[in-house]
Amino acid sequence: MPSAYRIVIIPLRIGQIAFALTVAGIVGKYMHDGVTGDLNAPIFQFIAIATLAFLSAFTSALGLVPIVTRTIYCVIETVMFIEWIVIFGLLFHFVGTLNCGSLWAWGDLTAPGQCSQWKAAVAFGLLSAAFWFLSLATGLITVHRLSNIKNWYHVNKLPK
Repeated sequence: MPSAYRIVIIPLRIGQIAFALTVAGIVGKYMHDGVTGDLNAPIFQFIAIATLAFLSAFTSALGLVPIVTRTIYCVIETVMFIEWIVIFGLLFHFVGTLNCGSLWAWGDLTAPGQCSQWKAAVAFGLLSAAFWFLSLATGLITVHRLSNIKNWYHVNKLPK
C-alpha cells in the first residue's frame, strides 16, 4: 500500500479503536453497576451497543495489519460506518429520554453525573462514525488511484 495511505490511515485506526473502547466502557460500566434498571432502557440495547463497539475495535485493529486486502476492507468499513450510525441513533434516542437538556450541548462532558457520561458516549459514537467514513473515503481514493496507475501501465506498456 502507498506510504501516504498508511500515514493517513494509522491515526484514523487508532482513533477508531479509542472511540469504540470508550463507548463500550461507558455502556459496560452501567451494565456492570446494574444501573440499567433505573434508566428504563432495555438491557439488550446496551448489550448490542457494547458488542458492536468491541467488534468495531477488533476490526479496526485488524485493519492495522498491512496484509488485509484493501478492496475487501472497503466493504467492512462500509458496514462499520453504518453500524456506528445505528449506535449513534440508539444512544441519541436513549439520552433524549433522560431529560438531560439539549443533546447537542456537549460542553459539560467532563462534569460528573450520568447525563454527561451518556452525552460523551453519544459524542464518541458520532466521532467513531466519522472516522470510519474518513477511512472508507481514504481507502476508496487509494483503490481508485492504484487502478488508474495499473490501467495506465497496461495501456502504455513498452514493446520488448
